[in-house]
Order: sequence, then C-alpha cells, then structure tokens
Amino acid sequence: MNTLVIGIGLPLLGAYALYENERAVAMVGFIGGLVAWIFAALRFSQESKARQHNQAEHFEHVSRAILTWARITDSAIVEQVRDSDGRGTHYLLDLHVTPWHPSHPAPRKVPLRLKVPVAHGPHVVPGAYLGVLSDPEAAWVVPQSLLTLQGAQLPL
Repeated sequence: MNTLVIGIGLPLLGAYALYENERAVAMVGFIGGLVAWIFAALRFSQESKARQHNQAEHFEHVSRAILTWARITDSAIVEQVRDSDGRGTHYLLDLHVTPWHPSHPAPRKVPLRLKVPVAHGPHVVPGAYLGVLSDPEAAWVVPQSLLTLQGAQLPL
C-alpha cells in the first residue's frame, strides 16, 4: 500500500515542481514514482505466484480429502477474542488432533489452531471428537463440527 501511495505522490510532486519550474525536483518526482510503480508490479507478481501455488496445494488436499472424525489429543487456550464492548466472544485454541482414516490405519497427529465460540470452549477437551475434512496423505484438516463427550454435535 505504501508503494502505491509513493507511486502516486511522487509524480504529483514532480508535476507540481514542473509547474513551479523546478526541473530537478520534477525529475526526482517522476523517476521516484516510476521506480515505486516498478516495485509494486514486482511485488504483485510475487504475491500472485505465491497465491497460485497455495491454490494448487489446497486443490490437491481437497481432491484427496474425506469426511472423518478426529480425536482431540491435546488442547490449550491461546487467547480470548473480545468484541468492541470487551466481552469474550471466542476462544483461540491450539489443538492436536488425530484423524481416523480407514485406508491409513497409522495414526498421525495434526496441529490445528481453531477459533470456537465461548459457549463451545469447555467442550473442546482431550477425548472429544471433531468432524473434519481430512487429507489421508498429508497432515491437513478442516474442522466441520464438534462432538462433545456428552454426545452433542455442535457446528463450528
């Protein structure tokens, strides 16, 4: 964002300096603006490549993924998210889950950071289960629901 502001501001400074017959300042403004636009274009290109790579990787996971259950083996509250009035609305939790895959019986722990409503927080404990979309070939899960120790299924 700063690059774009500089890319617009420096040419405007150059135009004003040209209007005031300050040729040296005008050249600095125009050249600086051009350099800022070049850097912005390069940065956009790099971000675009990274985004395409992430989309391709995400597509691979989704194409292999299945709906399954994952047992919560470890949970810890990282922070409590508050609204503008200062009331706690969500917990940010660090979890370790073990998805169950019939085709891959070897258990694999998957780290997961999850934001849950305050009302669901006490139910996210070791031993509870998450309904997840899980890739059997990689440590990748997307939580869908929470199955409490009492048997209630809560949406996430």
